[in-house]
Amino acid sequence: KPRGKLGVHFFSEAQLLEFHNWLLAERGNSSRTAATRFRQMKTLWYWASTSAEYAEEVPRFINVEVPLFQPPPRRLSPTWAQLDTILSRMMNARPTKRKVASYRAAFVMRMTGLRATQACALNWEDISLDDGTLYIRGDIGKSSLERRGRLIPISPHLVSEAATWGRREGRLVGCNLKYPTLHSAIYRHIERTADESLKELLAGQSLHCFRRAFTSELVGRGAKRFAVEILLGRSTGVGGDIYTDPRFVWDTLEDTVAMVTPYGAASDSSLDKRRLKIGP
Repeated sequence: KPRGKLGVHFFSEAQLLEFHNWLLAERGNSSRTAATRFRQMKTLWYWASTSAEYAEEVPRFINVEVPLFQPPPRRLSPTWAQLDTILSRMMNARPTKRKVASYRAAFVMRMTGLRATQACALNWEDISLDDGTLYIRGDIGKSSLERRGRLIPISPHLVSEAATWGRREGRLVGCNLKYPTLHSAIYRHIERTADESLKELLAGQSLHCFRRAFTSELVGRGAKRFAVEILLGRSTGVGGDIYTDPRFVWDTLEDTVAMVTPYGAASDSSLDKRRLKIGP
């Protein structure tokens, strides 16, 4: 457990399987993450059982099979209109430093599809309001591709909104905002909304739902998938990978971000007429 001390009694087949189940049921990890942690602990057990320092204390190593990986359930994406409902509540809340920062981070995620941790870590020097571009620094990148740093065009709606955010120094959102604080702020407004369908849709989801909405809305509006993947900083093998230089498709990227609707202008009417079925 967090901040706990690992004892040698942990190294047994029963304890490892119990640890795996605890990660799934209590910690809320995905089956992929639980399997990774399981392999890490098994590797630690093997190292300890073969080291000169711990070999006599640690039980004999048993090559416990990793439980079968169960793919995570397919999650439906919120729409931009639904995210705008959340943003509206955040914008109208009593302003405090943290609440304002949370609103700004949510707005950036809605307009760019950035990860929550990246939106919180952006500095004013990373955004150019004159050129309409955003630089995602390598130190806040997740993938090997992102850790090289990347420059992307951004929606003019984000440019005009950011231009009203006052003093342009330090963090773009206004203060040092952490993921747990942002998550709590956003889901507090979700719980208080009268939209029961929105509550049900986002129950148990992470802030990755903003990223899913960005992808789904743009692709649904006819954006080229490879352009969306480049904007997201993902490597897919269909054009938005390490071999595609964004400079060669910059016009396409600008056309893609131009499809991002202004805050409050998105509509769910087209989705209401569709019957969506997930899975077989």
